[in-house]
Amino acid sequence: MVDKAFDKAANDYFRGVGKYEKIIVEGAKVVDAATQTTDKDIEEAVLEGAADLDAVQRKLKVGIGNPEVIPEVEQLIRFYREKYYG
Repeated sequence: MVDKAFDKAANDYFRGVGKYEKIIVEGAKVVDAATQTTDKDIEEAVLEGAADLDAVQRKLKVGIGNPEVIPEVEQLIRFYREKYYG
């Protein structure tokens, strides 16, 4: 449990300072290789209140340098919003 919490904190830090190559990806599908953003990162962002693409991009920087991934990101946002908030 501690390792997962540490990994999440470390990944959040690396994402915040733009050190995407240092992000640890384990057991999740990478959606945006440029920022090492995974489907689990998007799920967590939705659970933390990011309700649309702009909010997810502000939090994760996903799709900013790689706009080709935006349709998949939007689909994941819709999926997780429906899953958790009906």
